[in-house]
Amino acid sequence: MTPEQIADLIGVDYRPQIHEEDRASTRSADASDDRNVKLRTTAGDIELSIPKGTQNASKTATGIGDRSVMFDQGDDTVATVTAYPDESMQMHSVILSPTAPHEFRYDVSLPAEVSMSKNEDGGIDFVDSKQNFVAGIAPAWARDAEGNRVSSEYDVVGDSIVQKVATVSADQYPVVADPFLGKHLFNNLWQGEWNGDATFNGTVSPWGAVVMTGGGGVGGYVAGQAIMRDAGWKEWEAAFPDINSKASVRQQYECHILAGTLGLPYTGEYNLERARPDKGDWALTPHQHHCNWE
Repeated sequence: MTPEQIADLIGVDYRPQIHEEDRASTRSADASDDRNVKLRTTAGDIELSIPKGTQNASKTATGIGDRSVMFDQGDDTVATVTAYPDESMQMHSVILSPTAPHEFRYDVSLPAEVSMSKNEDGGIDFVDSKQNFVAGIAPAWARDAEGNRVSSEYDVVGDSIVQKVATVSADQYPVVADPFLGKHLFNNLWQGEWNGDATFNGTVSPWGAVVMTGGGGVGGYVAGQAIMRDAGWKEWEAAFPDINSKASVRQQYECHILAGTLGLPYTGEYNLERARPDKGDWALTPHQHHCNWE
């Protein structure tokens, strides 16, 4: 298949459109041309190898747009890597026929203090020696040529992650399988002003949405909420050194996290206003104040 066709299958624009400020932000999630990808984390670099393919597999990448590269595997499959500005990555395997391989091995190199395991939702967690969440891979996912879901799962085998994809009827190919690796829970953290005082603002990243809905933590939804309250808040603290100057700001943040659990109207944007008063009992009536108490 042509690079244009592969780009269409994996949902990226073949035409270069990246802005210079985005280009810098992809550097800690490298779509490399040496058949390895690297995610830089606070605990060190996590490196995954692209599945090996056959001896005829291409050794160098073909670019498809600004954030993506592809490798012809020489076995009726194509491997692609897309690096996003939020430092998440997608590593697609495009299966072109029923006779092509349907099992893909990603060899993993981890920092000394980091371990990986399969979680209850079928994704992969990377944690440090204190069991702090470092990064993760969303539960296995695949779809056929019509967009229908195809059964897929991960196994951790030694230092490798193996993805298995079910076979489908011949007219349902190509099938696209999509490991999604991420670390940042929030994007676009910025400071503004409301009622004469600071506001702290940000949006849940695509990876953060996976974690919040249970795909990024052992124990599912509840653990995902815990990760957002802990690791997510640390991202805000790093961006805003004075964010803990008033209890109300943290209370509003935790209210937004809880809102998803309660089924309240949810948007990906958080606006935390320091001018709002402290409210130690905010959790009693979130359905009334929607995290915007007076």
